[in-house]
Amino acid sequence: MRVLIPLLGALALAALLVLWLRSGRERVTALPGREAEEVAISSPRTVAELGETPALTVEPAGAPEDFRREPVVAPGETVAGRVEVEGGIPPGDEPVVVAYAHLTGVPRLHSRRFEARVARDGSFAIEMPEETRSVGLELEALLLFLPGEVEVRPGTLDVVLRPKVFAAVRGRVHRPLGLAAAPDQAAPIHVSVGKSSIYVDPDGSFELVVEPSQPLELVAATAADEEGQRPMHMRTRLTLDALWPGEIRALDVFLEAWFSPRGVVVGQDGAPVEGAAVVAVGSPFRWEAYSPRPRTDASGRFELTPPLPAGEWELLARASGHFDTREAIVLPQDAHRDLRIVLGSPAVVRGRVLKPDGRPHAGARVAADERRAPDLFATERVEISIQREDDPGTDSEGRFTLELGWATSLFASAPGFAPSLAIEVEPGSGEELAELVLQLRPGCRLRGRVLDQGGKPVKVALSVQAAEGLLAVVMSDEQGEFDTDRLPPGSSQIAPLGRLYSGTLDVELDPSEDLVVELRLEEVRLEPAR
Repeated sequence: MRVLIPLLGALALAALLVLWLRSGRERVTALPGREAEEVAISSPRTVAELGETPALTVEPAGAPEDFRREPVVAPGETVAGRVEVEGGIPPGDEPVVVAYAHLTGVPRLHSRRFEARVARDGSFAIEMPEETRSVGLELEALLLFLPGEVEVRPGTLDVVLRPKVFAAVRGRVHRPLGLAAAPDQAAPIHVSVGKSSIYVDPDGSFELVVEPSQPLELVAATAADEEGQRPMHMRTRLTLDALWPGEIRALDVFLEAWFSPRGVVVGQDGAPVEGAAVVAVGSPFRWEAYSPRPRTDASGRFELTPPLPAGEWELLARASGHFDTREAIVLPQDAHRDLRIVLGSPAVVRGRVLKPDGRPHAGARVAADERRAPDLFATERVEISIQREDDPGTDSEGRFTLELGWATSLFASAPGFAPSLAIEVEPGSGEELAELVLQLRPGCRLRGRVLDQGGKPVKVALSVQAAEGLLAVVMSDEQGEFDTDRLPPGSSQIAPLGRLYSGTLDVELDPSEDLVVELRLEEVRLEPAR
């Protein structure tokens, strides 16, 4: 008992001493996941009176007394440098350097982000946390582009960023006046310049980054493919002079109303025609812009896209087994009505194919000269054969019958002979032409080699032309050799196709003997585009 009493007294004095010391310390209470919000001082004693600087501690509310306190993160080292651009930072740009602090044990996806504006002289500086392992630098700017992230160590003070300099086009798109009731008035507006594109803001404003130092074309249009935006939508097209690097060009863009005519194509009996091609014919610019042409569906319906600007147009419709039809329209008046295009009945052409000696030739085939097909459909192969594909050709008397849908030229061909001269035919809808005569010509054979100036073989496409036009196109092989027959007799010229080689050779073709030639070509050195 005498030992126990002094021990209890010592414990009591120790407890009093602990309470007195705790009353003079700072306590920071922090909710989990948040920084310290409140500092409570439980004693009027100052830090100087305590004789030492206490450590600032973070302690979750309700934590046990033996909770291990961790020091708050203190500022670490600085990363600094400059953005180098020829001519200085573009006047209209305000670049920002973005730094990602990659911390030890923290996935890069969760790296902390810091920002610093770039001064007009190109300098920047960002202070990083103490535990930063490495720093990833990026550049956020309108006209400056830095490919990828630049990674440096904390404390690096001489970082140099050299971004590529672009240009920009910004402005506002204005809708036409007086179209407040138009069905597509609320349609979004899409603007594209070069490879850049964007939808404009509700107030019509836009901003696009573009490649400098090259001419550009700006196209602004409402979304014509959206439901409910037809048959009218609005668009415009502007040609822009080249922008210099760092330039921001301001534009006001005024839309025009464009239209998509639609309707149905039918035959003489009123039945819808499926697969009919419909073309809008206008000025050369308009034709170049609207070369894509729709074909009618199973119900004979069509809709011209892309849309056409206001003005006078001519629609040309064509289908196999019918005669083509043209119909004049005026936009916008005819854009809101359902057009009805009636194709005519095909014309019938009859005739005979003869051999060079005047005797009839059985089994010859008659076709349209594709080189003389109507320009509007020149991109479509429109070879017109005998009525059926499995037809053996002309009969024993050399007779043939064709159905035509437009004015064209016809020629006959057969193995062992050169094709006949083409004959122009211009029948009308439902008209019948008879007693046409197409006479085959004796066939000549031409073969030889194509070499360059050094004597090496050349693989190239060759054209064989006569006064009447192109006779044949032949390709030389790896050894430079070529061989073609069924050429008509007379004077012809051989020349390379394309711009890689130059040189010609005049020949005289005779059906009684094969002609063997050697063609020497000179390689053309193309100047680089400026």
